[in-house]
Amino acid sequence: MAPSISIREHIRWLPERESEPTSTLVLTSPENRFVDIRILKPRFFGVNEDGEGHVKSHSQWHHWVDSRSNNAEEIVDEGDMYPIEGGERTLEKGKMVNPSTGLLTDYEEVWRDEKVIATPSKDCDVDEGIEKDVKDMAAEGVEKGSEEGVNGDRSRMCVVLILDDPASQARGMVVRVGQYCQAVLRVADHFSLERWQWLDKQDGWRRECRIGSMWVPCGSTFDEARVKLGGKVRYGDYVWEVVELSCF
Repeated sequence: MAPSISIREHIRWLPERESEPTSTLVLTSPENRFVDIRILKPRFFGVNEDGEGHVKSHSQWHHWVDSRSNNAEEIVDEGDMYPIEGGERTLEKGKMVNPSTGLLTDYEEVWRDEKVIATPSKDCDVDEGIEKDVKDMAAEGVEKGSEEGVNGDRSRMCVVLILDDPASQARGMVVRVGQYCQAVLRVADHFSLERWQWLDKQDGWRRECRIGSMWVPCGSTFDEARVKLGGKVRYGDYVWEVVELSCF
């Protein structure tokens, strides 16, 4: 499947009216890894299993790290996906726990697919946060992996980095799809996330949200010339590995 950017337009907890109390963005990779960040509401990521069917498909979202729980593997969301006429929007129906009531509740969500765009790499302006990421990355060391990757062109890019360190109770994931990058990290009871968006060549990448104080390697995905499949980003005690890299 192609990488995707999905923005939630609203949610409806039946029988209530629809609303959108969050800024919800989901980035999904070709291998169905995703980072789903819902600002001011639960954040999680994992693997998406698609169902079969043309008019309707049934999907499951298996969590690998979740802001609400240390046992993310026990959480599985399910829903039926109905394409809306026009092709860019999807209606999702299912059941999940309503965070306001704590009860399993029928819900409906409308999602809009956003077009993935190409972004420049070396010649783009970066703000202080990215410069810090790059300096930290250089100080701690980056191990090269496969030469498979980009060649400095303006291809649309998808990158996934994983941190999995059971001894430290550390798990994290970074997913960049085109003009968006999101990351989540849990270390024991501590949780952090970031969301970045490419605005334009003048303003470059901007961090839209940060929660928590732990470092995540979003900035390492912006320098396309340095990203290699199998490459590793080391920071402190943790090693992040590039497990997916594609241009499309």
